[in-house]
Amino acid sequence: MPKTIRLDNGQPFAVTDRSSVPILSLWLIGLGINIHYNRPYTPQENAKVERNQGTTAKWSDYSKCLNYQQLQKALDDACTIQREKYPLVRFNHKTRKELFPALYSNSNVYKPEMFSMENVLKVIAKGTYVRRVSKNNQISFYGIQPSISKGYAHQDVIINLDAHKNHWIVFSNNGNIITEIQNSIITYENIMNLAICQRTSKT
Repeated sequence: MPKTIRLDNGQPFAVTDRSSVPILSLWLIGLGINIHYNRPYTPQENAKVERNQGTTAKWSDYSKCLNYQQLQKALDDACTIQREKYPLVRFNHKTRKELFPALYSNSNVYKPEMFSMENVLKVIAKGTYVRRVSKNNQISFYGIQPSISKGYAHQDVIINLDAHKNHWIVFSNNGNIITEIQNSIITYENIMNLAICQRTSKT
């Protein structure tokens, strides 16, 4: 697995305004992979990947796939051609496999048992998440809509995760604690099953 992945600022790996951390990024973080985000609206910072995605899309002809099994096979076949069969003119017509054989003996492979919820919670806890309270005194984040005390409708509140207690703490704009909510959504099971509903709305 890579040590760092460079990502764009849009879904499914990022939310431009950083109002949450999407589920796929939490999965990468839990595996110990650092995330480096491009600057907003500058895909040229990841130009090679952008071009590679276009090439992979053409070679796999994904639009003809009827289900995800066919899509996975088409992507695997495209990767095999790109790495093992496609000759590179600038390197004396050698393939990428011939040029970089060490990549095929990389011991740093995907191991689900290496996943760390501690890493995930630490990263989440560094964030400050602003939400607008609805007229029904509810806030919405990560697909849940807990109720808070009356008197905050249509106001912005600040949410932080206390990683030690594993509680979400909701603050008013003046820094007073409104309520604490047990974290039952950012869990190992939900991340590994990609079962967290993502909403980017602040309302």
